[in-house]
Amino acid sequence: MKNALKTMNGSIYSPNYTGHEFIICQQSDCRSSNVVFSPIKHNGYDYLIAKIDCSGNIGPLREALREIRVVATPLPIRTLTTVRIPHYMGCAATGVDWSVVSKLIQEELLDHNIPVEIWDEGKEN
Repeated sequence: MKNALKTMNGSIYSPNYTGHEFIICQQSDCRSSNVVFSPIKHNGYDYLIAKIDCSGNIGPLREALREIRVVATPLPIRTLTTVRIPHYMGCAATGVDWSVVSKLIQEELLDHNIPVEIWDEGKEN
């Protein structure tokens, strides 16, 4: 059975109750690479921010998801990592429909057993 996108409502920085580490994706115009990682602490919780270059076309977004997959893959010294992605990330910058972006997320993360949460910050639980 394929892993499915899990849709969440509220703040993408909601507390971590799963015991997983978290990577939070943010759309960025970094252009120096496909993704830049930065650790942060928010309300006492540790997160790894992945600033993704979504400018121009879908290629950089696919490459960024591949880089995130490498960082999120569990190792003996690292726990499982859940990737949190804002709903519609990459759509405006790339000019593609969410169905295309969600297919990339499926192929590059979910099909490799990386848990993904899609966050809609306009709604509350």
